[in-house]
Parts: sequence; C-alpha cells; structure tokens
Amino acid sequence: MREADTARARRGRRHAEANLQQQRAAIGILAAVTTNETRDYAKLARLVRLRKAELELTLHGLAEKAGKSQDQVKKAEQGADAGEHIYIALDRALEWPAGTCVSILEHANTTINEHTGAPNKPITEEDISQALLAAIVANADLDTPQIRAVRDAFIGDLKRRGLL
Repeated sequence: MREADTARARRGRRHAEANLQQQRAAIGILAAVTTNETRDYAKLARLVRLRKAELELTLHGLAEKAGKSQDQVKKAEQGADAGEHIYIALDRALEWPAGTCVSILEHANTTINEHTGAPNKPITEEDISQALLAAIVANADLDTPQIRAVRDAFIGDLKRRGLL
C-alpha cells in the first residue's frame, strides 16, 4: 500500500509541476505578445527613414554603418520587429544616443528634434518654468512676485491637465 501511495504522490507532483510549467509558458507568451502589441513599430520606421534621409544615407549605407545586413535594417524601416541587437546598431548608425530606438518603440511621447535629428529629452517642470520665466521677463512689465504667481499658475495648470 505504501508503494502505491508513494507512486500516486509522485504522479501528483509531476502533474502539478507540468501545470506550473504550462502556466509559466502562457504568462511568458502573454507578456511577449503584450509587449510587441504596445510597441509603436510604425513610428520607429518613420523616424528611422527620416533620420536616414537627413544623414543622406542609402539603405546600403545605413546597413554598412550599422554593421548589419540590408534585410535586417529594412525590417526596422518597414515597421517590423527587427530585434534588440538591430536597434542598438541603428542607434549608433543614426547618431542617436544609446537606447533611442527602444525608447521610441516603448514611449509614445518620444519626439525627434527637427533640427538635430536626435530625440528630444523629456521636458521637466524646471525646463518649462525657466522657459516661461524667460518669456514673461522679456515681454511683460511685471514685478518678481507677479512673475512667480504666473509661473506657479501655469505649472499648476499643466499638472491638473496631466501634462506634468
């Protein structure tokens, strides 16, 4: 009887482990699907083509500069998932800071500076405050407390709108 109970317990443990592995696999597949579905491949493709044109590169030239094949680079240009190693190489070839391609894919608010072709850094409250103060000082006859009040009201409004 004890051997039968032991065998049943082993089968139960194996069955439980198999279920756990299936659940883990399903979670991994779901995470991969969710990640790929939320990435903006079309935006990256558009920005890669734009930057390539700004640098006056052909597909061959960009691929050569990236150290990758034309087919690999073309995937990114056409809005397909090219893979992390391609994005790293494209960052370098397009003269973008490391991580830019992935940032564009994962963050809808990433923008590219039309003058430099590089990604804009995220705007901070301090950046906005300084720009606003400079504009007010240059265009208005307000005293310091009034300028601060306008700045604080402006920053508060941006926060209420969820922009900061």
